[in-house]
Amino acid sequence: MRPLALIAPFLLCASLHAQQLQSNNVDAEPGKLNEIRVEVAPPDGFVPAFQRWLVISGDADGRAYDNNQVFVFTGAPGSESRVLWEITWVNWEGMQFRTESRVYVLVFRGRPPPKPDDPDVPEVPVTTEADQVTYVYEQRDQTVPRPIQAALQKLNQGGKIKATAIDKDAKTSSGQVPSQYKNAITAAAESGIPCLVVESKGKVIRVVRNPKVEDVEAVK
Repeated sequence: MRPLALIAPFLLCASLHAQQLQSNNVDAEPGKLNEIRVEVAPPDGFVPAFQRWLVISGDADGRAYDNNQVFVFTGAPGSESRVLWEITWVNWEGMQFRTESRVYVLVFRGRPPPKPDDPDVPEVPVTTEADQVTYVYEQRDQTVPRPIQAALQKLNQGGKIKATAIDKDAKTSSGQVPSQYKNAITAAAESGIPCLVVESKGKVIRVVRNPKVEDVEAVK
């Protein structure tokens, strides 16, 4: 196979054929490793050039294996996620490209766990006692909005509050969740991401899902 880097210079003169997006439902077992295997014969005269898997919605966690032909994933009971599979074929002689895409709807059996009657994270107003603010997001699929970055930086400049943005899957070199962010990451997992977690003396006092810059600025 020729190097993939050679594809780009010929894009302007090559003909690209994209097939219609297909959707497939997958009945999945929660809390266990599920597998999707895709084996597609290339069109006559074509060879694989690029193949990928991407979680485009939901909280499923998965990885691709076996030259991206297999996607192994897991998820929570009663949840639903969508995963995009895409492959590009190339015909080097005729400089033609074809793309095939599919969306797999991962439907996990069961019901989501009930919410506790007395949640551990009470919704109380932000007070001047706040000493840590953490914006928790998924670095793989999201970025921290610039206005929120600026608001976090402004809090840090005040010197009384430690404001940080951190990935929900952050780990130390030993594979552990950093102790200073353990409360924030745990609260974010329960609330959903992205979210803003406000702490005071090691206790979570407020959680805001899908926060706006005003929510950060409200912390004094």
